[in-house]
Amino acid sequence: MWNLASQAIDEAWDVTSKTVDILDTYADETAGIRPRGLLFLLFGVKFKSNGAWDPDTNAEEVFQFVKGIFEKINKLKTGPYTNPKPTIRCLEDYATYIEHKLGTDGKQNKSDILIAQVFGHLMENGQFYPGMMYIESENFWYLPDEDDPPNGNCGASEGLLNTVAFTLRDERVAGVTLCYSFFELKTIFALGEPIANMGIAEINKFLQTGARTMLHEFVHLVSSDIVDWHAMKPPPGQNYDNRDWDQWVPVYKAAYGYTSTIYLGLTQPKNGTLNADSYAVLGFCLRYAQLDCLGTFQDQIKSSRRSLPFQVSQRAVEKIRLGEVDITNM
Repeated sequence: MWNLASQAIDEAWDVTSKTVDILDTYADETAGIRPRGLLFLLFGVKFKSNGAWDPDTNAEEVFQFVKGIFEKINKLKTGPYTNPKPTIRCLEDYATYIEHKLGTDGKQNKSDILIAQVFGHLMENGQFYPGMMYIESENFWYLPDEDDPPNGNCGASEGLLNTVAFTLRDERVAGVTLCYSFFELKTIFALGEPIANMGIAEINKFLQTGARTMLHEFVHLVSSDIVDWHAMKPPPGQNYDNRDWDQWVPVYKAAYGYTSTIYLGLTQPKNGTLNADSYAVLGFCLRYAQLDCLGTFQDQIKSSRRSLPFQVSQRAVEKIRLGEVDITNM
């Protein structure tokens, strides 16, 4: 198992290292790489035609924030950036699920109050958590997922998919836990180099790797600002041309994957910077130019307006369809 984890870590660092190099020369459009177009789609970073920052926006500030996340991830390898040094754990077998308050003998009394009541932890429905996870070696408690608490976060399910990995930032247990599903993912080494002109299927194939998962978790590890849970509220009058309304609040799941992260960036770019997978998508699309993420998205939006939880204004869609906006040449 550790061989697969180690391979994914190295491949994730390869992506972040190359991403920083490319972002350092964002105005250089050599080798078919289009960093400016991706920065616009995922984070709303705008440039003038000569490559300079758009003076009417906070483009440079957002760019530096995004680039800073990748730089912090790189420092995990040499620093580390976080203190204490984060740990990579395989599976969640280091933690025990406990339901009730512990007695003086260290055992739980089934007739006593819930352990979550001792700590005062309530679920969204107002009830106390049925149990908590306890790491004996660290004398540390944390809350499991509400959907499947006996199995902790690794047992939590999203539809038919089990949780692949999760990050804890508490100073006593800072690190990433890799769940059973993680070890079913392919390595980039196994896939080889991307095949050009294969569209969204090839992009998704490379995003369904251990390296992408590791990069996603590294983003959480280096920044407490990055979250995965948002709820969408439509703008007044359903006017999606208005990008200033309070569209997102931290309750429900937001954007995972290539298409959804781009839609998030187009509809509410300031929240793209708070979405972990947006960074993973940027890194892979920059590292592997053969994926042609910009051209693929432009072809997608010209052919159909997909039914997603993130909507692009019809005016923006029409401009791309009519060729008035070429996102591959920004």
